[in-house]
Amino acid sequence: MLHQDLMNARVTAALCRAEQRRLARDARAAAGSADRAGTVRARRDAYERAA
Repeated sequence: MLHQDLMNARVTAALCRAEQRRLARDARAAAGSADRAGTVRARRDAYERAA
């Protein structure tokens, strides 16, 4: 029984790590798109000011 508990704990830990990696990747992707959107907006504002 102890062996089964250990295996369950390992599986749970692996799933938690995978979920953390996924959340971190999603957060990085969201930050990247927000950064790109900000850059595009800033560039458009600069063009409008120059025009």
